[in-house]
Amino acid sequence: MSAANTAESADYRGPLDITRAATMVLDADSTVIGWSPTAAELLGYEPAEALGRPLSAFLSVHPVGGSPPAAAAEAPGVSEAPGTPATGIGPPSLVGNEIHVAHARDGRELLVATATCPLPGGAAGHGPGAPDRILVAAEMGELRHWESRLALLQGLATQSPVGLAIYDTDLRLTWCNTAYEREIGQPLAAFRGMRADELYGGGSFVTPGYPQTLDGVMHQVLDTGEPILDLNFRAQQPSDPGRDHLWS
Repeated sequence: MSAANTAESADYRGPLDITRAATMVLDADSTVIGWSPTAAELLGYEPAEALGRPLSAFLSVHPVGGSPPAAAAEAPGVSEAPGTPATGIGPPSLVGNEIHVAHARDGRELLVATATCPLPGGAAGHGPGAPDRILVAAEMGELRHWESRLALLQGLATQSPVGLAIYDTDLRLTWCNTAYEREIGQPLAAFRGMRADELYGGGSFVTPGYPQTLDGVMHQVLDTGEPILDLNFRAQQPSDPGRDHLWS
């Protein structure tokens, strides 16, 4: 197993999470007044080279595949030539999640996804140079990889035929997927916080050499840190009372 796949090295933040994305603070005129280390890493410009310059020096004025806003297209100083800085680009040109061409210091052009968040009160009444909004950006390849991971998790949560449940260290259920809800016969909200032995009362493991109850087996895993595999458990399924079921 590679280091990238270990639990210790896994990063569960999305590419556009402000704590890991290329982050820029902009004023009302789209002048860069804040530049994160990740922005420097992505585009190659150190803060001293980026601060005070228009956003259009680093990102395309208009989204890829989008039509230019009329006001921006007619604004003085706006240039459509790739890599040509333009000034005076207002908030309408970069709003929401959009795809833009980013211009790196070494001449490379990158496709990046962006998201913007207005700051409370914005720069209204504070003049040029006051913080107005935050923009975050991440390479499209990284975003697509993240979305594929989310799709896999979504499939496990809503489409898997195998019941999955997560219990905390007090052995109380905190989350389950749709298949597990069907097995219990109730929505998660109705049984969240219950212990497994409460859900499957009277059930027991029929595999010799192990604790007989679900709580007992989970306690053993917590105490030893070792997984237990290939066990058989017999109980009545909550959604099908009166009949014994066997789980493996």
